Amino acid sequence: MASCDPDTREVALSDFSYAEVLSDLRLSIRVRMHVPLAVSIWAGTTECRGRMLDCSLNGCAVEILDRALLGAFSYFRLTFETRLKTGKEAIKAEIMVKLVRIVPHDKLFRCIFAFEHDRSSEWQIGRLIALRQAEIIRELWCG
Repeated sequence: MASCDPDTREVALSDFSYAEVLSDLRLSIRVRMHVPLAVSIWAGTTECRGRMLDCSLNGCAVEILDRALLGAFSYFRLTFETRLKTGKEAIKAEIMVKLVRIVPHDKLFRCIFAFEHDRSSEWQIGRLIALRQAEIIRELWCG
C-alpha cells in the first residue's frame, strides 16, 4: 500500500520510504543538438567523454560508451565548449549535474542529467538553447 505526504511530497511504499519528485524537469523547452555536442563529465579528477544529444534549462541527455566510467557517483561536473552557426563567440560552460538515470541505447548508454545551476551556468545554458532554437527556426524556414 502506498501513501503520499502532500506537505513533504514523500512517497511511502511499504518499507520503501523515499522518492525524489522531479516533475518539473520536462516543463522547459528541450532542443535537440544538430550535431551531438562533445562534453566532458568529471567525477573528481576522473574524466569521461560523451555526446550531448539534447538539452533544456533543467537538464540534458548525454551518450557515453561505458557506464563503468561514471563509477558510483551521483554528482558530476559537465563541461563543454561550442560555437553554434548563429553565434559569433564560443559558448563555454561548466555545470554541476546530478545523474537521474542511465538507459542502455544500442551499444551506448544514455545518461539523463539534471542541472544544479549557478548564475553563470544558467546563463550559458539559456544562451545555448536560445541560439539552437534560432538555428532550428532558420532550418525550418529556409528548408
